[in-house]
Amino acid sequence: MVKTQKALLLVVLAVLAYPNDIFGGAYQPEFVGPITNLTIPLGRDAIFTCLVKHLGGYRVGWVKADTKAIQAIHDHVITHNKRISVSHSDHTIWNLNIKNVQAEDEGLYMCQINTDPMRSQTGVLSIVVPPDFVPEDTSSDVNIGEGGQVKLTCRARGIPRPRVSWRREDGKGIIIREPAGSALNQKSHAVPLLFSPPPPPPPPPPPPPPPSSPSRCRGFQVADLLNLAENLTLVFYLRLRPILNRLVVWHTNTSRFNEPYTSRRPPHPRPHPPPHPPHPPPPPPPPSLPSPRPHPRRRPRPRPHPHPHPPHPPPPQRPLIVVGVTTLTEFYGEELKLTKISRTEMGIYLCIASNGVPPAVSKRISINVHFPPAIHVPNQLVGAPLGTDVVLECYVEASPMSINYWIKEKGMMIISSTQHVVDMIEKSPFEVRMILTIKNLQKHDVGTYLCAAKNSLGEVDSTIRLYEIPGPAKTELATWASFYEETNNKIPYDQTEMNKAENNSVYMENSLLHGSNHAHLPPTLATALPTSVKIGKKRPTMNVSSYATDLTIRHNALFLLLLSFSITMPRWSQ
Repeated sequence: MVKTQKALLLVVLAVLAYPNDIFGGAYQPEFVGPITNLTIPLGRDAIFTCLVKHLGGYRVGWVKADTKAIQAIHDHVITHNKRISVSHSDHTIWNLNIKNVQAEDEGLYMCQINTDPMRSQTGVLSIVVPPDFVPEDTSSDVNIGEGGQVKLTCRARGIPRPRVSWRREDGKGIIIREPAGSALNQKSHAVPLLFSPPPPPPPPPPPPPPPSSPSRCRGFQVADLLNLAENLTLVFYLRLRPILNRLVVWHTNTSRFNEPYTSRRPPHPRPHPPPHPPHPPPPPPPPSLPSPRPHPRRRPRPRPHPHPHPPHPPPPQRPLIVVGVTTLTEFYGEELKLTKISRTEMGIYLCIASNGVPPAVSKRISINVHFPPAIHVPNQLVGAPLGTDVVLECYVEASPMSINYWIKEKGMMIISSTQHVVDMIEKSPFEVRMILTIKNLQKHDVGTYLCAAKNSLGEVDSTIRLYEIPGPAKTELATWASFYEETNNKIPYDQTEMNKAENNSVYMENSLLHGSNHAHLPPTLATALPTSVKIGKKRPTMNVSSYATDLTIRHNALFLLLLSFSITMPRWSQ
């Protein structure tokens, strides 16, 4: 028994003291961890790592699983691909190196250990390709007439498949005009109304009235309404008679119009009409008649056919097709279709392709909208005084860019000089502001000016009329002689007014002789008095012709006053 125990102890010590390969590999090799999947851009390097422990005398191999092509066994490369190599560290870390990855390198790779049964693990190599445009399927710059249709295309390739979007370089919105029913790949804040809402289902027909008393109830309601209308007419007649001067009243008994009356006529009391007796209930209809006799005031209605034809159903309404106009900040899709294009849509459009693999690519496509020139003149009539600077301006829109110039009315083209300064300010790719500055306006500068524009599609001009504004009028200084002459010709003085004028003349004379301040005189007269002028006590003379004319006017006014008084007195006496 003791010998057996000693033998087992020696076997255990031998197993622990000697390597595993001597005893046939008592410990089987194992993988420490899985192989990491790789996603590598085209042209970069890829490295697969396989971690193994207790490898012993076994070997590690690499195989491309999808093609079953052996890449390497242990330290030896089997494939003829020079971009593939292997390396290891301490028989634990085994690497498969792929340089300058190409599209054909993508696939499933397997790390194997030649045990029985074989042990293996796999890793996936994914190749991604940055986006790129297909030149033959991508649009270039476009020239289109205003109101036309243009279709821009951007074909992009890459792995994964790129997504194409459109934007405007200037940040403005893309205007999409599409008929109803079209789907827009859009990124915007407004969605147009494309379809009219379907018509609601017709309401169910109302239930038929009971066959016993449709006409009877209808006749009773009409009679009550007639009675109420007659009573209201009579009440309004009695209430409004003292207020209104003329009133046309409907006579409730005779159904005729009374003659109009005035407030001078004595009111005639009108008896209240007796109320209508209630309508007796109609007799029960005989069995052969389906309905009672209609009311006498109503026209009898034709009886419906016992089997009326069903009404024809209305024709189905077709959906209203409306052209939707949407402004988008970004449009998605390889094709961008612009219809009824206008000049405001002219510019640079950016086609951007991205698939998550940097870098994203973009292409600039220019759209040039061509149209004949048009001129807008803010002020067609300009006035200025002589000696000032005048500015004339026109706004020209044209594409392709037009030749812009100024012309005087006699056909002479104006060239920029010291007296005439011509400026052109570009406001947009198709709009130019023309400015003509005329220095020190003179008589010969007044007249008609033309701003003209011309391009390959047409020419146009517009006129501006420049006129002179007269300066302030020169005031002539008055003297005392002219003052007396104007006074004598306009004012017929009486004795009181003559005395006032005499006193004022004496006061002004004394003030000037004693060197008093001119504050008592009017400013114009005070500054107009020369020192050599002597002020006298001249009395204003009366003009006989003007006095006689004034007397005639007064007589005529008095006559008209008496005539009007004689006409209005009889009316007042009444």
